[in-house]
Amino acid sequence: MKIDLDRIVVPDEEAAELRAWQVVSRAYLEHEPRRPARSHGRPLTLALAAGALAALIAVAVSPAGSNIVHSVREAVGINKAAPALTQLPAAGQLLVSSGEGPWIVQPDGSKRLLGNYQQAAWSPHGLFVAVTRGPELLAVDPHGAVRWSLARPGVISLPRWAPDGYRIAYLDDSTLRVVAGDGTGDRRFAPSAAPVAPAWQPNTNHQHVFAFVTANGQLELANADTNEVLARHPLAAPAFTLLWTTDAQRLVAVSAHRISVFDGTGRPLGSIGFVRTAASAAIAPRRHRLALVFAGARSEVVAFDLDRLHAPTLAVFAGSGVFTGLAWSPDARWLLVAWPTADQWVFIRTGGAQRIAAVSTISSQFEPGRAHAEFPALAGWCCTSP
Repeated sequence: MKIDLDRIVVPDEEAAELRAWQVVSRAYLEHEPRRPARSHGRPLTLALAAGALAALIAVAVSPAGSNIVHSVREAVGINKAAPALTQLPAAGQLLVSSGEGPWIVQPDGSKRLLGNYQQAAWSPHGLFVAVTRGPELLAVDPHGAVRWSLARPGVISLPRWAPDGYRIAYLDDSTLRVVAGDGTGDRRFAPSAAPVAPAWQPNTNHQHVFAFVTANGQLELANADTNEVLARHPLAAPAFTLLWTTDAQRLVAVSAHRISVFDGTGRPLGSIGFVRTAASAAIAPRRHRLALVFAGARSEVVAFDLDRLHAPTLAVFAGSGVFTGLAWSPDARWLLVAWPTADQWVFIRTGGAQRIAAVSTISSQFEPGRAHAEFPALAGWCCTSP
């Protein structure tokens, strides 16, 4: 069963927001095991709740509210979803990895396949894309033209560009290596690292500081040019992703049941534990706001404020089945949720006008002509070129 979540008009908006938040909070707690006393994050704003949960806001002003909440929980897919991706709701370009290779999606919905590659990562400003193919690391432009390539003995994975574009860190099997942005000076940085993408600290002064996870589960913050280790801390649980806030003031290590938060120097600030299993995470540009997917028979997206680790989280979106990825728009106004169970992308506006927009048949759009197309993975919603 599906319901229409789009273009819901809410009368008596301000009062409705207050009533809706109470209803949504109660509904969320009904199915979410209560977290330990120290396992909380902050509601973003009532405006975010109104924007991201337009359908649930209607619960507060509808006599059939309880039935609507039940339908939202059980629905697989959003009714009246667009049959094809004809535009993005915000500026920027999406990088998407499919079974055929990585694609770049333009704001008007047009797509370009870069080639037969496995993994892909944006360079700053979307000028280039680092891609992998077995033992090869390549840099290609947005038209797919190869600018340079290098080969290593092992399987190359998880390349990530430094914020100034002058360095790329990547894994050669489990060896962490660093190469210049023009493909020169490739060298080993650490002999053994965990299979977690390295995370470069944002900066504007060409300092090449990045975080990575060692093979024995320690978080290290290091200078890639001097080899100096700036901070080292053991993680309570194996992390699956490392994320920086845009202002470089927060570094987050996300594991299946915990997020650990550090400041810009690598000093621990605290952690948040949870019972449910985290599957994906993304930090909003220019915000200390973390969106997190909780996996299960019914997946949920929740949001944390990284400056207030002891306040309650905000429930952003939920649906039956699996969510596999998140991507924030460059202006932080839209959050894209990948929903393979429904074969949909769901765009959630997190401020301003209330809106949830969805696009169906995502798999076939990135593997046209294939009978059993794979659902594509989100690899980043990048800024526009300068």
